[in-house]
Amino acid sequence: CGRLFSGELSRDVEMIPSATSPIGVMLRKATLELQMQLELFARVHAKSSADTRGETPLPRKRKETRKDGERDAREKKKDEGKDKDGGVGGRGLEEIGSRRSEDEWRERLSELRPFDARLAAVQRGFLLDGHRGVGKSCVLNYLIPWARENNWLVVYEPLPSRYAREIGDIKRSSAGVYIQSSFSQEFLERLGRFNRRLLEELPVARRCYGQAALDGVHRLYAERSYHSLLEKALEKDLDEIREQRDEELKRGSPHSGKDADLLDSQLREEILLARERLALWHTYRREVSIPSMKSRLPNPASVWEIAEFGLQNEAFATQALYEVWEQLKKQTQLNVLIAVDEWNECFPVSEYVSMRYEGTRFNGHIPAFHLSTPRLLSRFDDAQQFQRGLKICATSWRRSNRRDYRPDLLGVRQEEIRTVRNFSPLEFANFVAYYHKKKILHEFPREKLDYFYMLSGGNGFQARRLLASLY
Repeated sequence: CGRLFSGELSRDVEMIPSATSPIGVMLRKATLELQMQLELFARVHAKSSADTRGETPLPRKRKETRKDGERDAREKKKDEGKDKDGGVGGRGLEEIGSRRSEDEWRERLSELRPFDARLAAVQRGFLLDGHRGVGKSCVLNYLIPWARENNWLVVYEPLPSRYAREIGDIKRSSAGVYIQSSFSQEFLERLGRFNRRLLEELPVARRCYGQAALDGVHRLYAERSYHSLLEKALEKDLDEIREQRDEELKRGSPHSGKDADLLDSQLREEILLARERLALWHTYRREVSIPSMKSRLPNPASVWEIAEFGLQNEAFATQALYEVWEQLKKQTQLNVLIAVDEWNECFPVSEYVSMRYEGTRFNGHIPAFHLSTPRLLSRFDDAQQFQRGLKICATSWRRSNRRDYRPDLLGVRQEEIRTVRNFSPLEFANFVAYYHKKKILHEFPREKLDYFYMLSGGNGFQARRLLASLY
């Protein structure tokens, strides 16, 4: 069956046997390649975590062979020692023991070196590209159930464009990010619907918990917006200190003994003011408090408790979403798959308008990547930050014309791009035959195969629309 429907098998179409149907499943080459990458990723990281725990004993046959060889060597040395001096031959046994440990380490290193190279060679992200209707979303729709069936934690976003086009409340933060609390709650709800059991098993990494602000940016970055206010307060206090010291100089008040040895009075005043500035800066900075969910949820037992807190408190939903995202980056227990369809929709301008963008190249519209939810999904290079995660993004040209663009500017390397193309004539014939075997098409005339290939151009979406409406 595989050869019958394969056509140009090495190029783009493969038939996989089905356990529930006499007719197999037709898959694209990109689907099989990415599935193999997921299997390799899971296998390599499972071996890595087992090696970290010290749970990788040598194979049984190798251990038995090694023990037999060591036993024979010990008996041989023992007999030689007895023949030589009538003793046990202790020195010979010590040499055997040292050689044995050295051989064990050499074999262990020889096993680790290719494994480490293989672990470094595992890719962390892929971008599915191609013209409209070639089947990029179908590739994702096959990989996601497969990953869930194999106990992966899957974070799937099928429509990032809705966050930039649908109506919702937004609030601008001091860092320039527009908070979308309601959309963040919907994202968390969908995440928990499929992954609640796995999230409940994940412990919280305390070192990175509580570092996000309400808009999702890092807490230290959010504090920078208050620096200008602190500078104004500092200058006001320093002016008062200068006036006070000028009055003391006029009255002839002596300086402290600590600075009496300073001859230059101007330098002495600058040093004293610098000390006052530093002390005031630390005092005011301690008074700046960034709102955080950590004050209300100080000790979550699992990652799910963070997500549940965001579902129950809309004001902290965006912060909870970013906290969960950061926890998924740090965890090493589960395989994580981040799947984003319509990834290119995270970058055009949104339907929201703002006076802050008047006179800019955005023409008054807020860019989608300045909204909190698309901003979370827009970074492709953050796939390298997941210690045990893999990211697959797919482009979509449903709303805009496909044009030349440069994925390398978005952190996508050339070897990470997988292009899904249109069917060739033989692949299109196999596609039609497969639909006929599945009883999706009825009484399709074979002589019109080339005609419909010309009409559809080998595009899967156009072919399905034509064939479904006529046959």
